[in-house]
Amino acid sequence: MKNHFWQHIRIRVNSPGASIRFNVDSEKSYKRVKAIRVIYPQAAAEIGSTLGLTCNNKEVFKDDHEVRMLTCGPNVPPNKRFFEFEEVVDAGGSVMNGRYTDGAINPYLTANGQAISGVLGVNDFIPSTPNAAQTANPNQVVYPYDVQIQLWLTNDELSAHPVR
Repeated sequence: MKNHFWQHIRIRVNSPGASIRFNVDSEKSYKRVKAIRVIYPQAAAEIGSTLGLTCNNKEVFKDDHEVRMLTCGPNVPPNKRFFEFEEVVDAGGSVMNGRYTDGAINPYLTANGQAISGVLGVNDFIPSTPNAAQTANPNQVVYPYDVQIQLWLTNDELSAHPVR
């Protein structure tokens, strides 16, 4: 039996600011999720987007986790493009729930249209008179698009000291 498997979750985003819930079962013959990565067809779609993930009702990422922390550019070697978990995330037929939220609505360090308190200089990022394109689709993302979440499943045991 193979020791590694890459499970793909494809999410269709139809409009700016869309929030999409997903629910999948992990592949039954693999014990744990070793790593995750998120792939976009257009780099601008990643800006401000968030991802939440739970596995068997255990929170892996909160709903406001920035997707930028789970992606990488083309200059990264293929075997280093995944965000590896340092703790055990169960697979083996686990129910995985999540929420992906497109970042087009909140591109200026805002939360639901309000400036985030405690962020110095937040007003420097908010245009005093945003034009129609900035209001509707500030990152110039082409809709619809598909986000691909890749889960690296394995039967390997978690090493005591992860290699970095």
